[in-house]
Amino acid sequence: MNSMKVIPGKSIGPYLLGMTHQELFAVDRNYMMYGRIDFDSEGRANFIQIASGLHVEYDGLDVFCTLADRIVEHVSKVAKYNDYTESGCLYKFREIGLTFWRPYPTSEAYTLTDEFKALPLDEQEYRLEDLYFEVVGVFTPGTDL
Repeated sequence: MNSMKVIPGKSIGPYLLGMTHQELFAVDRNYMMYGRIDFDSEGRANFIQIASGLHVEYDGLDVFCTLADRIVEHVSKVAKYNDYTESGCLYKFREIGLTFWRPYPTSEAYTLTDEFKALPLDEQEYRLEDLYFEVVGVFTPGTDL
C-alpha cells in the first residue's frame, strides 16, 4: 500500500467509516494488521485507527514524519481539540472526527534543555521519536469515542 489520505470523520485511505468486516476484507485482506477498527452494534466501522509504519497524509502533511506540535497547530485552524489525557499525548478533534496519539509529550523546546541533554544517548533518541505522532484515527464527528 502506497500512501493513504486521512479524511476526518470519513476515512483513512481505502478504509471508510460505515464499512462492514466483509467490505473491509474485500478492500484489503490484511486490514487489521495496520491498526484498529471498532464496529458499532450493527457491525459497521465507527472508528478507524492506523499506526505508524505506513505513509499517511492529512491535508498534505505526512502524519508520522511531521512534528506533532505542527500537526496540532495545523488542524487547530479548522477545529478545536480536546486533549483528554491533559498530557499532550492524545488529541481528539471531536467536531471533525479526527484523533492523534503519541506515547509521551516531548517538545522541541524540551530537547534543548539541560535535563534532556543529561539523558543517556539511547534515551534521547527514544524521546526524539515522541516528537511525532504514532497513531491517527477517524470517527464520526461529534461522537465521544
